[in-house]
Amino acid sequence: MAYDARAKQLRISLIDKAAEPVSGLHVAVMLSRPATNKDDRHLRLKEVSQGVYAADVGLAPGVWVVAMASREEDEKRQSAFRLKQRLYVPDNP
Repeated sequence: MAYDARAKQLRISLIDKAAEPVSGLHVAVMLSRPATNKDDRHLRLKEVSQGVYAADVGLAPGVWVVAMASREEDEKRQSAFRLKQRLYVPDNP
């Protein structure tokens, strides 16, 4: 997972156990601050290359919590992969 502050883009790369890119998923992300819910955002990431999912989003500097869930296109409810991780956005990109 990486955030490009200059391009204002969040990118997540997904690979399987064999280190092969995982394509064709629906990927949803919730961005939040650790101490408040006033900046919460929900995003749908699009596949921009094989196994790489991205969304344009401007994030203020500081710590964010990224909660991601993905599922295969033909699955309605069950998640294929989940991730919850902190992301630091610097003051000066």
